[in-house]
Amino acid sequence: MRAQDIHRVVDTFTRQVEIPKYSRMVPLSEISDPKNDFNLNLPRYIDCTEPDDLQDIDGHLRGGIPDRDIDDLDRYWRIFPSLRPLLFESIGRPGYSRLKPPVADIKAAIFSHAEFTAFNASVATLFAQWTAANAPRLAGIAKDDHPKTLIETLSEDLLETFRKARLINAYDIYQHLMDFWAETMQDDVYDRQRRLERSHQAPAHH
Repeated sequence: MRAQDIHRVVDTFTRQVEIPKYSRMVPLSEISDPKNDFNLNLPRYIDCTEPDDLQDIDGHLRGGIPDRDIDDLDRYWRIFPSLRPLLFESIGRPGYSRLKPPVADIKAAIFSHAEFTAFNASVATLFAQWTAANAPRLAGIAKDDHPKTLIETLSEDLLETFRKARLINAYDIYQHLMDFWAETMQDDVYDRQRRLERSHQAPAHH
């Protein structure tokens, strides 16, 4: 399991939260029911299967993007409400649309859109806040500091900061930091501490 997977399991258990297709509070009466007979196999209580990828035969044969597929991106349209009509238009057949800009221009159309740039700025602001709060901790590492305590403080603050971000999985951001810690950062921190220890142990010259 990745660091983010372990953290999410612990958080979910500690907070006793129910998350669709991930966690559920199951009463003892359901576990002891004869159909379960105290079997704790998770699929008995949580349906974590992914929905089937429905193929639209009419769309394949006559062209067009099914509106239901576009509707499935509702979590984006709620944040970028005017972006959908910029990208899609009716194909002239009920229930189907087509792209308005050429495929090669879609990325530029999204990245330059005012709602997207505002969203991007809000995420950058969160990261800047986290950086400002934690840069002194990194700059002020002392020889007696514990690196594991440091990364725990940094990562927990990062996770809490990005819980406020829309569309972004805070645990994914947490994983990026933990990967960087494992690959690079922890060696730098330990190396800095060794240098600090040597500087304190060096004899003074008069």
